[in-house]
Amino acid sequence: MTDKIVNDTVSYIKTIAKTRGKNVDWAEKAVRKSVSITEDEALKQNVIDMISPDLQDLLSRLDGKVIKFDGITRTLLTKG
Repeated sequence: MTDKIVNDTVSYIKTIAKTRGKNVDWAEKAVRKSVSITEDEALKQNVIDMISPDLQDLLSRLDGKVIKFDGITRTLLTKG
């Protein structure tokens, strides 16, 4: 039963990673082997989009970013 749970979880995380254009191989390793990486490694390996030192920087970087979720496309407006 444990194998079934792990396999289902791997399938789910791979789907999420693929949909978001992220590193599918790393996502699988994160589930199967419990691997961890630093923020810099995550950025280099296409696991995350960006590193922001604080909330203001994050909001500034996100402003104008186009995202698609559940088939709906939205543009983030986060300035101000």
